Amino acid sequence: MEGLVPSQRIVPQPASTTKPDAEKDLGLSPMSPVSLEDVLSPDHLEKSWKTVRKGLRDQGIADLHDHLDVHRARQAFMARVRKDVLSGTYRPREATVVRLEKNLGITRRLVLPTPADAVLLQAISDAISDVVIAQAPTRNSYYSRSHRPPNIEDWEESPEYPWWILWPEFQRRIWGFSRSHDYVILTDIANYFDTIPLYLLRNKLAALNAAEEKVLDLLLYLLEAFVWRPDYIPHSGVGLPQLDFDAPRLLAHAFLYDVDHYLHGEVKDEFARWMDDINIGVENRTEGKRILGGLDARLNTLGVRINAGKSVILSATQASGYLWIRENLWLTVFRNLLRLRRFKRAGTIARRRFEDHWQAAQTGHWVKVLKRYLTLFKQARDPAVETRVPEILETIPAVRTWVFAYYRALGYSPTRFGHIHHFLTSGQCVDDLSMFEACHLLVSWRIPLGSRNLRKVRELPDLVWANRREDVSALCAGLWLKVKYDSDEGLLEYLKLTKESWRQREWAGRQVAAVWPKLSSSGRQWLEGELARNGLLEGLRVLGHLGELRRLSQLDHQLKSYLYHAAADYPLYKVLVAKSLMGGNLGPSAEDKLRADVCGLMNDKVLEGVMRYKGGG
Repeated sequence: MEGLVPSQRIVPQPASTTKPDAEKDLGLSPMSPVSLEDVLSPDHLEKSWKTVRKGLRDQGIADLHDHLDVHRARQAFMARVRKDVLSGTYRPREATVVRLEKNLGITRRLVLPTPADAVLLQAISDAISDVVIAQAPTRNSYYSRSHRPPNIEDWEESPEYPWWILWPEFQRRIWGFSRSHDYVILTDIANYFDTIPLYLLRNKLAALNAAEEKVLDLLLYLLEAFVWRPDYIPHSGVGLPQLDFDAPRLLAHAFLYDVDHYLHGEVKDEFARWMDDINIGVENRTEGKRILGGLDARLNTLGVRINAGKSVILSATQASGYLWIRENLWLTVFRNLLRLRRFKRAGTIARRRFEDHWQAAQTGHWVKVLKRYLTLFKQARDPAVETRVPEILETIPAVRTWVFAYYRALGYSPTRFGHIHHFLTSGQCVDDLSMFEACHLLVSWRIPLGSRNLRKVRELPDLVWANRREDVSALCAGLWLKVKYDSDEGLLEYLKLTKESWRQREWAGRQVAAVWPKLSSSGRQWLEGELARNGLLEGLRVLGHLGELRRLSQLDHQLKSYLYHAAADYPLYKVLVAKSLMGGNLGPSAEDKLRADVCGLMNDKVLEGVMRYKGGG
């Protein structure tokens, strides 16, 4: 393969005529390769859009218009995608790339695709998934949230039971091993997604006969467009983009089928693979070293390597400590007591055990257990971890999402606000997703109207922006805070302060356009002019959709369902959609009813003030 140009067309090899043993055992039959017409059928695109819409909401930085413009016109939207692809004129749009801290300021990049690109990638993935999964060498590999082995937290044994008796049952129920082993290998692949050669991935899919040539060409064309490239550096042909959808996970899963073949040949079904995390049962360390060496050699042929720093061969006793099995069992007991509403009796023990865990050496799966403690105390609404939060936010980036969820459940307090404010302004927050999640937490809190922290939260976007002028995530996080906590004048000042950033980016233009309903009449005119002068088509699309909503004389069924769907925290983007209808064609009485109905779904005086304010219409 030396000298091969990654972007050149790879002639696929025919699928093997010899079925793997596992396929014979499962009684699977060959399936026809997916065609472009299969991928682009209206029903298939509609089904894929349902998955994509949830993924767009769940991804690290949310759209302030909730992609409602796309959703309400999705038939025409899908028809345009289909027409462009079939005519050969489809071009992926610029994706937004954001950073997530791994440790010590070192970040990895995640991709936020546009809806058209996301639905097309998901449609391809959905279309080929049956063919790909049907040819999986074993049943021991998993790749998605809906396709995964049992979790250790679901193991229901007594924590007082002797470990040496629990070990065989643990292997069978958690890893799916059919028999007990004295040793286990735990390993993964170093920087897996970032190191996958795309031309080899294409060849693997072609060998599986997963799709016709045109579909594979389109798939690789999309993947190459998503990969981050600084300046004008040519595409290296390496790296599978990380998106918050199953599509990349399915591809990364299929890429390791050779690994499954190898492990099945070595240990039969005495292994489990969750994406690139691999657990293997062995009889002794000598066998473990031999299998690890063979596994690394097999991975080398795929252009990836074992993560030597995270690979271990453990005895049952060592695995007990490394995996924190007994602590996980205690946490399962506490969780079950909580479900039975009997946690108060065990709460003192849980808090003491948490402090013991916090003081213990951070080895093995220590962080995973910390996540479980945060989840447990979140569900119990117990502030036991609160004093540790500042240190967790600063030193353990992998746990920040759990901290924010924990604080969201506990609700606002001046102390908790101080923790989040310090995290955002002290220089500890160096990545985009942590910053947005922290600001989104502040938006979700119900800060009392008389609190002195309201002034601080109004000023926070300007403080963050002063240090991160090139980050579109800082701009967008500030918009969420300004919409909820500041006046229309303060919001307009922020738009003018940040315009050098948002008027150069399509995705940022969408976010700015979404705040139009909060602005005064003069502010709206200024924003409309800026979006038009800078040719921000996505922003103009959102404005066009807001204009369509204002022309409605009554709410249609879809819009009623959307706005009146009750949730624990009424979303800010729904408030903006509801406000866009004010001053339109609904009429005064219908507007008053809509305003009252939406406010009735809230329990947040600040957000009610945003909804009730009648200026700017």
